[in-house]
Amino acid sequence: MKLTDVTVVNLPELFESLAREAMKEHEKRFLEKSRGVRDAGNSVEAAASKFEAAVRNSWGTMDKAVSEYGIRMAQTIEENARKLSQQPTPSTYESTEKLHVESVEGLNKIIKTVRRYLPKLRRGLRVEIAALNGALNKLELAVRSLGEALDQSPGSKIELTRREILHFKQQNDDLLKLRANLANANASLEANASKAMEVSKTERQYISNDAFQELARYEDLLRAKEAEIKQFLQPLVKPLAKLERNDSGRRNTTLDIATLHGLVDRPVETVTTNQPFVMIQLLDRLGEALAEGRIEIEERKRRKAEETILQSKAGAIQKLREDYLTIQANVQETIRQLRTTGLLDKKNEVDQLKATIGDQKDRLTTQITDLNRRIENANKTILKDRDSLQDKIRELTGKEIQIHID
Repeated sequence: MKLTDVTVVNLPELFESLAREAMKEHEKRFLEKSRGVRDAGNSVEAAASKFEAAVRNSWGTMDKAVSEYGIRMAQTIEENARKLSQQPTPSTYESTEKLHVESVEGLNKIIKTVRRYLPKLRRGLRVEIAALNGALNKLELAVRSLGEALDQSPGSKIELTRREILHFKQQNDDLLKLRANLANANASLEANASKAMEVSKTERQYISNDAFQELARYEDLLRAKEAEIKQFLQPLVKPLAKLERNDSGRRNTTLDIATLHGLVDRPVETVTTNQPFVMIQLLDRLGEALAEGRIEIEERKRRKAEETILQSKAGAIQKLREDYLTIQANVQETIRQLRTTGLLDKKNEVDQLKATIGDQKDRLTTQITDLNRRIENANKTILKDRDSLQDKIRELTGKEIQIHID
């Protein structure tokens, strides 16, 4: 069997060609059976016309109401049979299937009409009724034979495969769009990297400026001093928390809860904004509690806490506060000078642009990851559907094809 290569774009056209070849003999049978339905419809129409004529010729022997029933039945049958006999000859599975549906509907309407009116008629029209029943039997057989011809053909499977091919082509189009979006996203990411390099170069130029280097040195000193404050007060954190719990149940307590919480939770802010004597008073209370044994704590940690309290009372906290505020003042003065010269605003613009580029990079990276995932899933689905379509087309048409994914 010769293997036919085809792209996804050309697959619908190739399948139509193969389907026409596979349906050629079946469509000849459709034509034959459709003519049978049309001829049977003509026979029913003729029989109904003769029946109507017979009813009209029986005025003297038939009640008026019965006669009207007969005429009404005959005219209804004629009308529905005429629709069948005048149907255009179908040439495809689709048009034949449409004819079959309409034939079944027309036949059912005729049968319902007969069942409704025939019992009301007299038996004097036996010959005409027999002729009409015979024509109806032929029509029923013709419609049934047309349905069997449709069922025995691969037409319904071809229709289903045709829809699957269109869906498959849409899947491939969607995959191409995903790949195009991925290419655009990668190009944008490359452009983003180039912008980031330019901004970094500009940033280095500012950072190398003496004023910014001095600001960076002061900021490093400030961070170091913050760490020093936290480390100095660390031995007091747990003792202070236990002091609060112990004194909370005592009457007439004057414990400064706000300062206590500040030293525990915000040591840098508390040391640099509170008055030293306020903190010393609190630490005196802590020292008394430790000396009296009201706070359960390991001996080594108790000695460390008492040592920290003594250092604080000897001026350690005051010294830390003054050092921090001095460095902070230097930072602020340096910032003021940079703002006056306009360098700070320019540096801030660079920082903002750098942040924007960084956000864009994150979005693009996320988008690329998502696109790669979707492309991978789409590839798996398309390959699976491709194999299924190749098998179905081979079964329906007897032709071996190889679909090439774009």
